[in-house]
Amino acid sequence: MMLLFFLLPFKKAAHSQNSELTKSDSLINKLRKTDSIEKRVNLMADIIWELRKEYPDSAKNYAQEGLKLAVKHNFLPGKAKILRYKGGLFLHHAQYDSATSQYKKVISIYEKQLQTKSDQEISDELIKYTAQSYNGLGLVGWNHGNYSQSIANYQKALRFNERIDNKKGIANCYNNIGLIYWNREDFKRSLSYYQKALDLFKEMNDIPGIAHCYNNMGIIQKIQKQYDTAISYYSKALKLYKKTKDKSGIAYTYNNIGLVHFKREEYKKAKNFLDKAIKIKKITGDKKALASSYGTYAELKLALADSAEKRSNLHDAYVRMEKDFKERLFYQLPLTEEELEGMQDNTIVEDIVGRINGELEEKIAAVGRDQFNEFIRYQYLRQID
Repeated sequence: MMLLFFLLPFKKAAHSQNSELTKSDSLINKLRKTDSIEKRVNLMADIIWELRKEYPDSAKNYAQEGLKLAVKHNFLPGKAKILRYKGGLFLHHAQYDSATSQYKKVISIYEKQLQTKSDQEISDELIKYTAQSYNGLGLVGWNHGNYSQSIANYQKALRFNERIDNKKGIANCYNNIGLIYWNREDFKRSLSYYQKALDLFKEMNDIPGIAHCYNNMGIIQKIQKQYDTAISYYSKALKLYKKTKDKSGIAYTYNNIGLVHFKREEYKKAKNFLDKAIKIKKITGDKKALASSYGTYAELKLALADSAEKRSNLHDAYVRMEKDFKERLFYQLPLTEEELEGMQDNTIVEDIVGRINGELEEKIAAVGRDQFNEFIRYQYLRQID
């Protein structure tokens, strides 16, 4: 599948870079002013979460110090919280083995408490955190392509959320299970889980959750070539993203609408929506999503080149394709500047492909096999004159 679209698994809501910096600074200031061990450990955990995306090394340092403090003073809830957030940190940066290790450690802590405490002593918070940890393991399995393991962990998370009637947690699990069935191309079952999630999000008036469900349901309809229905779902999602001023959601939806028009060979409309998506992604600084849109844009340029003034347009499409794929590789695969500049040299290209195949399988899994295949396809397109 060459064209990219965005199906959205549910994780903790993201903040903009500026809000992350502001919140992390506030937390760090609080940390400096408190002597309470429990407060310090909890603050360090919250700092890990805020720094995990843009400043992972700093987040790891806080995790190390927080764990030392929690272990030294036998503060088990704080230790578990840091392990849970550390798992999220590793997950965000595609370090799946490390994420799995953290989640398993924290689940071991929570499960032991659940087994040794009486029903009256077990708090809803403990059950909720256990569910979140199993959800993290589910996300790891999904990213690894281990769908059976992933769905088993999502089902465990679902049972814990149902135990405390955590409707948002239940809805998130439904969404994530729907995503697994989408990956298995069981679209009927996938849509049924998205509908369950949608019903719960509507019941809670959770606007972002409703929008995500509409977007995901639109993607399923697009895959099944139900283009009018797909556009209808995307339009509903877009209206809600605009209402909440969710720029990333707006950009994703513009991109998805553009892909529907591309499939219909309505290339001018496709270009219009892709241009809108790219413009927003440049503003938000979402480099990975921007690179993916560039790849789609390159496909559009090639389609246009095939349809009119083929010989003259093809060269322009090739130049754009080269630029786009360089940008995608720069952001999503660990290539050096020298390698990018040397892409014209077939020997260097062969070395890059060999190194990726030999040493970077985990990264390929993180990027996605389809995108790696696009890299290989690009080498073929380079031969077009």
